Amino acid sequence: MAGRLQDDHFDVHRVAGTQALVDHPLAETAELTAHVLQAPMDGVVLAVEAGAPLRSNDLIEAARWARTHQLWEPMRAVFERAWDDVPGPETGLWFGEALYWTRRMPEAEAVLGAGELVCITDAERVALATMRARTLEIGLARPSEARALRQSRLDSVSDPAARPEMECAQCER
Repeated sequence: MAGRLQDDHFDVHRVAGTQALVDHPLAETAELTAHVLQAPMDGVVLAVEAGAPLRSNDLIEAARWARTHQLWEPMRAVFERAWDDVPGPETGLWFGEALYWTRRMPEAEAVLGAGELVCITDAERVALATMRARTLEIGLARPSEARALRQSRLDSVSDPAARPEMECAQCER
């Protein structure tokens, strides 16, 4: 790994293209083929697996990119590291979604609940509460808790822009 570390942070731009991942065990996963994964993301994946320090911005960007491409399973470690290193509504939602889509429902519900605690805006709370309610209802088969959570969050939303989204979530099931 010497030569790839710079200023005690993994320099994601110095990783040698997607070839660095071709021989990697994750390369067998269909979602991480060389034509999908971008070189900077390769570096983040390798850094996460190696436990190397990463710049927060690189980690957040990799998690955002992985969510956009719905790479829940192959990038789960990146989502988890983003949540651990930079806990916030966005990283909590992404990690919770990754856990949900990889059928780790109790963990998803716990992460989404913790993510709600760090929300500042109603829009953030609505996004996390909606995903958490879906996890409770569909993933954990606890519909009464999901309905109660949706109603509780609907009652607490004061932002007129966020309220319709919570109302739609309440009608979802």
